[in-house]
Amino acid sequence: MPIKVRRSYMTLMEIMIVMAIIGMIAGLIGININKALKEQRFRNEVVAFTDKLRLAQNLMVILDADIHVRVRSSSEGIEYWMESERDLPSSWAAELKAPHTWMKAVHHFSLVGSQGGVSDIRFLAAGTTMTRGVIGLFPHSEKEDNGSGQYIPLSGYPRPIVALTNTNDPIIREIQESRDTQKSDHDLTVQQVNEIENLKAPAK
Repeated sequence: MPIKVRRSYMTLMEIMIVMAIIGMIAGLIGININKALKEQRFRNEVVAFTDKLRLAQNLMVILDADIHVRVRSSSEGIEYWMESERDLPSSWAAELKAPHTWMKAVHHFSLVGSQGGVSDIRFLAAGTTMTRGVIGLFPHSEKEDNGSGQYIPLSGYPRPIVALTNTNDPIIREIQESRDTQKSDHDLTVQQVNEIENLKAPAK
């Protein structure tokens, strides 16, 4: 009776199939890891920027100082820094002299009222003149409403500054509705002025 010998080796084809499967799995894992790293860098930059806004508000309230956080977008990225309209105590002066911070994972910054490519976020006169609006930070070159962005509502008066992911948050809705009302009032005023000017104009 012939003795059956069990094969204990793999053919070249089997090895190639196994390597192809391992390569596909490694590729998928690598893509997911790279995506997770980008998302984490984006979140870290948003946290650092939010902390800078909190610091500016705290300096305004504690030291009665007029503080500006300026943001500039360029081809190299988005940079931001803090300025004061007067000299601060030496314990805080280092914050103003610190190098500008760059955001590399944040590719799009939006704030109504930005001029000349530089946004001036104001924390002035003990809270009586503060920037009011919603800051948008996005990981893409243009705003994409796909849930990947972060929003920082500024109420125009001192209150906790936080980054949000949901534009339906009551704070954001309140600010947007207020801006829409102000715009409507402004448009109505312009219309009334034009009507008055037309009545004053002599008939031809």
